[in-house]
Amino acid sequence: MKKIILAIGVLAVSAFASPIVQFTTTGMFGSTGTATAAYGPGTLTYVAGGGVLDLALNNPSNANFGEIDATGFSTGVDTSVADMFTLTFNQVLPTGDTGSLLGTMTGTLAFDSSSGRLSFAPTTVTLAPNVAYTIVQPAGGILIVPPSTFGGVTTLQGLVGTAVPEPATLGLIGIALTGLGLLRRRRLV
Repeated sequence: MKKIILAIGVLAVSAFASPIVQFTTTGMFGSTGTATAAYGPGTLTYVAGGGVLDLALNNPSNANFGEIDATGFSTGVDTSVADMFTLTFNQVLPTGDTGSLLGTMTGTLAFDSSSGRLSFAPTTVTLAPNVAYTIVQPAGGILIVPPSTFGGVTTLQGLVGTAVPEPATLGLIGIALTGLGLLRRRRLV
């Protein structure tokens, strides 16, 4: 009985452990199925992101989910960038897992102006064992900056942290604590 209670306690505590997280990202435009897409006279290119984060120090941690490079737009002609975009998270640590977020691109882009936006819905994907990746986006989506602003590079920022525990995990903790309390009471009697 003691071993069972101890095992349940260890499982419950490990569900809340703040792990080292290592991940990379890949991105794919729906119109091409690759990291580069042409829109009239211009191109957009996705540059991979990722990193190694210690969630024991910062939970959630700020993270770079990659960049969209618009330097391929060299003319002043407004061009539609309507497309779908898939952002994929490739987690290496604490356990290998993969998940994606789907974004919608709207608006136009030119060398010196942009109404191009990238909006993700949903904004969070959770990978094993309970690591949440959340894209940070303002209302209306992420503005895709033109080459005349910030060199044409739009950084996709996000947060990586442990997801809120599921009710089953909280139940395991409750059972473990109840068992430990009963065990202690039994010893005192």
